[in-house]
Amino acid sequence: MSFTAGALLYQESLTLAHRHDTLGDWDLVRAAVVEGSLLKMRTLSASKRIYKEVAGRLRRLGEPGLDLFLTGTRQEQNHMLWLGVCKRYRFIHEFAVDVNTWGVAALGPQTVDTWYGAGTA
Repeated sequence: MSFTAGALLYQESLTLAHRHDTLGDWDLVRAAVVEGSLLKMRTLSASKRIYKEVAGRLRRLGEPGLDLFLTGTRQEQNHMLWLGVCKRYRFIHEFAVDVNTWGVAALGPQTVDTWYGAGTA
């Protein structure tokens, strides 16, 4: 896990997802990152690092997930990015499940529903 894992990298994800939608191939997207300043990083090594992290997350979403990311609301996009992080890093997934399980167990489903909306728990 690198320094990039602490952020959703929204703008970079949007840039790469749009380029993938246009080109249809992750290898071509990587070539575009290497050849130009697609991600607007100061160094090539930073661009490669960010590409590797973001592409790793977006690939795990599959085509339906990428479509939702590209067409969804900002909240849906953030949810898809969070899903990508959880799919890429198992320990983050397990932590999120533990926290949510504890919340329902400790607070009760009625409290969770009151805070977040009916049927959430």
